[in-house]
Amino acid sequence: MTGPYKIAIRGAGVTGLWQALTLARRGHSIIVVEQSAEPFTDACSPWAGAMLAPRCEEESAEPVIRELGMRGLQLWQANYPDLTSAGSLVLAPARDRTLLDRFERMTEGGSRLDAAQLEELEPDLVPRFETALFYADEAHLNPGAALDFLLDEVRNAGAVVQFDTSETPEGADFIVDCRGLGAQDMLPTLRGCAASGSWSAPPTSPSSGLSACSTPVFRSTLCRGARTTRAPTGSCSARHRLNAKTGAR
Repeated sequence: MTGPYKIAIRGAGVTGLWQALTLARRGHSIIVVEQSAEPFTDACSPWAGAMLAPRCEEESAEPVIRELGMRGLQLWQANYPDLTSAGSLVLAPARDRTLLDRFERMTEGGSRLDAAQLEELEPDLVPRFETALFYADEAHLNPGAALDFLLDEVRNAGAVVQFDTSETPEGADFIVDCRGLGAQDMLPTLRGCAASGSWSAPPTSPSSGLSACSTPVFRSTLCRGARTTRAPTGSCSARHRLNAKTGAR
């Protein structure tokens, strides 16, 4: 892409802002238009899963998902100073150890922890869990804070962001549609892809915050002061808090 060009971007969620930031930093004239009156009020981005866990995702996805996910993780590491890179834990009760073994076979980059190693990372999980898989190079972010950061960086890079409008500016050399489900007016068969996550108590609390999921394998992203959890498939049947020592809700 040469230029510089005048580029209009429709949608100010995470995809639109990331495109705007990348293109503005390359010297293009960028204008972002967003139909909501206030930032992110109508966006899906604030509700997205906060886990950057491409190695865990490959358990139920094609290798390209891991490859693109690793590239995305690298981009966040290079651009977002508040990224928490503390790794991910994958756990299963003793009766479902075979599922944890399968998860290990289907993924790369994880290390098996014994009870002592697990207790060092998350004391509240022992003795309820005797072993775990640890993916040290995975990360976590706060979606709201990350979106605020991107919006500020886009403006600092010289892009214009207009809210409360869906009108595409005239004279643009290119139009990049990043509206997500908002593009259903042009693509009526467009549908969303669900992701789920939940906040839990700090690691020093007796409650692990593990989500009650439709699969007995749980994944927890480690971070400072809190952790997030979700099923590796992203399919949770409930969001009740579990006690790490008793398994009670």
